[in-house]
Amino acid sequence: APVLEYLYLDTALIHCEYEGVYNIKQGTTIVADYAFAGCEKAKEITFPQSLIAIGKYAFDGCVLLEKFDFSDNTEIHSTSFINTGFYNNPKNWENDSLYMGTRLIETNGEEITVKDGTTQIVSGAINGENVVIPESVTSIAKDAFIHNTDVKIFGYSDTTAQIFATENKIAFVDLN
Repeated sequence: APVLEYLYLDTALIHCEYEGVYNIKQGTTIVADYAFAGCEKAKEITFPQSLIAIGKYAFDGCVLLEKFDFSDNTEIHSTSFINTGFYNNPKNWENDSLYMGTRLIETNGEEITVKDGTTQIVSGAINGENVVIPESVTSIAKDAFIHNTDVKIFGYSDTTAQIFATENKIAFVDLN
């Protein structure tokens, strides 16, 4: 049997080199930046409910990894799952946008309409200039628009979209 190669720092998983199925120990709160990067043979990962954040490029290069199961409250970044089986599967992309459940992970293209039912827009997700955000969105990461400073948000008054636009000095167009 292979030796499990996990490196923890307190409750943070900071590095892993192992093949196959991963069971991250209970009590782990963070998967650090690049923790699983390059684990090409990782197929499945079980996350504990204690997980609160997944770092940038955490699973970069895990080309066989397609399924992720963690709490809706877990904070993630648009690069967390780049170059994974999930990211590279065209079936997971819809109108130039990558969704994971009710989260918007990444967009490509200048004109983006976030699909209705989406509740979260994660850090670094928005690459376009004009973004239509539905009323279903209740959480937008502070740095969701990090790639572009000339963003214009289209949405509805008194919603998360308008509040976010106002707080971040982003142009807002009310669709009413």
